[in-house]
Amino acid sequence: MQKYLSVSGINVRTVLYDIVMLSLITFLPAISHLIGFPLYLIEPARIILLVSIVHTEKNNVFILAVAIPIFSFMLSGHPALFKMILIISEMSLNVWLFFYFSRIFNNNFGALFNSILISKIYYYWIKYFMINAGLIKGELISTPFYLQFAVAIFISAYVYLMTDKNSIKKA
Repeated sequence: MQKYLSVSGINVRTVLYDIVMLSLITFLPAISHLIGFPLYLIEPARIILLVSIVHTEKNNVFILAVAIPIFSFMLSGHPALFKMILIISEMSLNVWLFFYFSRIFNNNFGALFNSILISKIYYYWIKYFMINAGLIKGELISTPFYLQFAVAIFISAYVYLMTDKNSIKKA
């Protein structure tokens, strides 16, 4: 049985997933306003990106690492250009590290959690230099660490529970 519906070599399930997730990013500010909670605090772009590990192919996860920040920037002007570049590099590193660690670790929880941790260290290190160089504005840490930690645990647990070591799509 074919796992994914394909039309002319295009994985329809992946395309639908991407459309739904990019739409969610588009409407996130309105949803936040509607429910009265700033959803950006729970890192929705990271959640969407890393959950795609379970639901799409490896190549698509890398595409989303670049597409999500660009899509958000094009629609809302947020994040600012240099921060968008930083986020693209951090999310791409996060994904690359996950696939690298998934070959080394015995479980995907450890692989994903460590990839998030290392990519966040990279993010804050580069952000610090970008703030000091005047390329981006704002605080170094705008999302509390406990929320970032909770999101990292949640996403890592989700990927661990939804996959096993051999089921990650190696594309």
